[in-house]
Formats: sequence, C-alpha cells, structure tokens
Amino acid sequence: MAVAVSTQIGGQEVRALLTARKLLQTKNHDVEMSLRGVLRGFGLKVGPTTPRTFPGRIRELVAGHTTLSTLVEALLAARNTLFEQWQKLEKRLRSLAREDGRVRRLMTAPGVGAIVALTYAAAIDDPGRFRSSKTVGAHFGLTPKKYSRARPTSPAGFPRSETAACAPHSTRQPTSF
Repeated sequence: MAVAVSTQIGGQEVRALLTARKLLQTKNHDVEMSLRGVLRGFGLKVGPTTPRTFPGRIRELVAGHTTLSTLVEALLAARNTLFEQWQKLEKRLRSLAREDGRVRRLMTAPGVGAIVALTYAAAIDDPGRFRSSKTVGAHFGLTPKKYSRARPTSPAGFPRSETAACAPHSTRQPTSF
C-alpha cells in the first residue's frame, strides 16, 4: 500500500504554524491558570477578568507582598511574551487564509473561521488522494452515520437498548424461566 506523502511544502508549513500557534495559546493559558493557583494558595481570588484586565487585577491583589510581586511580575512578563508571539502567528495565519481560495471558500460555511479552514485545508492537502468524500471522514477518524450514536445500533437502526426493551413484546418465546 502506497503512503501519501505531501508534495506541497506549503501544507507542511501551515501545519507547523498551526501547531506553534496552538502551543503558544495553551502555554499562555497555563501561565494564567498558574498565577491564579499560586494566588489562591495565599487566599487571594482573582475572579473573572478579561485578557486586558488580567495583569492589573493580579498586580492589585499582590500589592504590598514583595515576594509575590516578584513572582507575579516574572509570570506576567512570560504571559505577555507568549501572548505577543501568539498574536503574531495568528496574524500570519489570517493572512495565509486570505491568500488561499480554498480556505476562503471553506470560510463561507457558517461557524468556519480562518483557523478551522486552514487546518482542514492543510490536513486534506491533496484532495485527489480520496476516492470519495466519505473516505475523507474516515481519514479524520469520523465514523459512518450508522455508528455515530453513543450507543451501538441494531441492524434495523434502533439503539440496542431500545431493541432490548422491546424484546419482551416480540413474538419469540423465552428459552428458560
């Protein structure tokens, strides 16, 4: 069986950008949650904030605590750097989305933004690899409609639990009591 190898360096580059973007986004969130956790240990609750009000709220809570202020400033500096770099990658990805006709077409679907469309287009890479659209779903680990329910279905299409519930009303006779 032949292995499909991406011939487009562009697709690999987009996947790398998307991976790096997600990493920065996750680490930015991790730093925020770590700050909340450290302060919670000292009985200081941050509460709801926005990305813009977060640093001010943190500084407000640690005012007067020299050691906490030092720790907080270091983590806020790391958070700020992560956020800036994340936004740079985000800007680059949005620019790539505007340049690619396939991605722009995907973005016309409701709920599909630049990141989702780029991710899908980069994953498909060469649509000629797939015989039909049904095989694209299998490529992403999606299952056919027949198996899409949380519960397995009977051949008639009813959930097995409903089929079992109907068994007493069937014409079959019980084999034992």
